[in-house]
Amino acid sequence: MNSFDPFIPLSGNYFKQTGPTHWLEVEAGALTGQLQSSEPPECRTVLGIVGAYDDTTPTHYSGPAYFDLDSPDIAEVCEQFRGLLGKLQALSVDLEACRLFASGSKGFHIEIPQALFMARVPAEGVVNLPAIYKEVAHGLFVDTLDLRVYSCRKGRMWRVPNRRRENGNFKVPLTVPEALGVTAETYAALVSAPRPFPPLAAPELCSGLALMYCTAKDKVTASAAKRAKRNPSKTAELLQVRCKAVGAALPPSLLALGAGLIKPRESAGFNQICIQLCTAAHALGLAEDALLTLCAGLIQNHAGDGARYGTAAKRQAALREMFRYTDGNPCYEFSVGGVRSIFPESASLNDMRGL
Repeated sequence: MNSFDPFIPLSGNYFKQTGPTHWLEVEAGALTGQLQSSEPPECRTVLGIVGAYDDTTPTHYSGPAYFDLDSPDIAEVCEQFRGLLGKLQALSVDLEACRLFASGSKGFHIEIPQALFMARVPAEGVVNLPAIYKEVAHGLFVDTLDLRVYSCRKGRMWRVPNRRRENGNFKVPLTVPEALGVTAETYAALVSAPRPFPPLAAPELCSGLALMYCTAKDKVTASAAKRAKRNPSKTAELLQVRCKAVGAALPPSLLALGAGLIKPRESAGFNQICIQLCTAAHALGLAEDALLTLCAGLIQNHAGDGARYGTAAKRQAALREMFRYTDGNPCYEFSVGGVRSIFPESASLNDMRGL
């Protein structure tokens, strides 16, 4: 075991943090050397960018599938972390080939090498890779799994292990037995000091995870192609102008639905309702907490959908999860037809006409 980060990127350029808001591009090989030195950067991006970064053209990414679990309740996040590891084991994922971390604050990180779910890791990278990983994460979802970390552009900040955090703790690597047995009590001891990295098993293709990845990739690729043909930004622009003209955060029909003043169509499930509310919120730049406030009536009074959405707390959590899942997701966009599908057929929806 060694105390330096053995991270070896396959290809691409990364960004490392040089200050609170400053990022410096660094070539993969140079980053590896810095991570294995006595003075590594505090943070780096989790994925590499293959080729020059240009925010006007599709970006190709390379790097592991990654998961971030986070909660103020350490006992809860420990339980959900163990649950996610159990789901990966059920797919026959070899956890000994994965990098497992306690973040040192209030959660965990997981990195799964691409060779576990790709027969050939493309040297040219993969377009929309963060969105594909987001789909995979949604399919494996457990409470406390953060779906906001799958950002594109330069990528997601990823804390470097074994550096002291502001709270005095450390993000540290875990062995598989430590991860499977972690509790709130053992967590505090684990993150109290730097720890050596356990050796990793050679990654072998996992058919169950490979199927999840391929399904997610097909969905994201098809949605991105359809989106490019439809130019959905025009609809979003018209929606923004219309709502701004009346000083509304959402179209009046959705405001009434969220307030519980209009009942949704009987056949519309709560998940379907959440999708339409969230895609409208994203089109209008509405924040997560603001949307939940506007939907207090729906959250409190919605009936149906069985035990999954059987309490106000469960409905609130589901809406919050959907907001994060649809944020920046090319598979989901605001749609007038989608909005109409959650309202009774008798509803006039005058505010949707002409969009």
